[in-house]
Amino acid sequence: MVLGEKIWGNAIGAFVQYGYTAAKAALKPLLVTDNGDGTGTLVVSTASSALPTGAATSAKQDTQITAEQAILAKLIAAPATEAKQDTGNASLSSIKTAVEGATPAGTVTMDSITLTLANTEYSKALPANCKTLTFRCVDSTKINAGSDIRYAFETDKVHDSTLPFMLLDGGSVYSESNLLLTSETLYVAGITAGDIVLLEMWT
Repeated sequence: MVLGEKIWGNAIGAFVQYGYTAAKAALKPLLVTDNGDGTGTLVVSTASSALPTGAATSAKQDTQITAEQAILAKLIAAPATEAKQDTGNASLSSIKTAVEGATPAGTVTMDSITLTLANTEYSKALPANCKTLTFRCVDSTKINAGSDIRYAFETDKVHDSTLPFMLLDGGSVYSESNLLLTSETLYVAGITAGDIVLLEMWT
């Protein structure tokens, strides 16, 4: 709060400005310097002004400096090098080649596995780069659905129900696409002698 007091001297009046002290205990005249051109400049001190909420402080700046020094230390300890960039570029090139070289399946191989004996393991090597595998079980007439079969991709599992293996119901079809099998073998066993497993393999 600022109060003004008009002082009369001769025919000209002037105002003397007052302001409260910090404790608002007393009024004090405000200090104005003479600019020499008929104007004055109010003298203001900010030595004890409170910072606004969220203002920068010395403590926050110290924290920032510490973090920046830690980042700098890591960069100095393990800087980027031309050799590391070459390694990264080589990896990106390998990924690019693999993606661009992933062509859709275009060749189909039809085959079958005859389960001459029940609960006996039979196998079929899948073609290299097999991308889609489909199989199902039919009976000896090759028309009707066969019995349930057990299948696995490792030997000595299906003939005596040794885990791990999977079970395919007689009327069901196994089909898996988006494969890229470089070398794999399918092992099957059925509960009925004479059933046939029909296979469709795309490369």
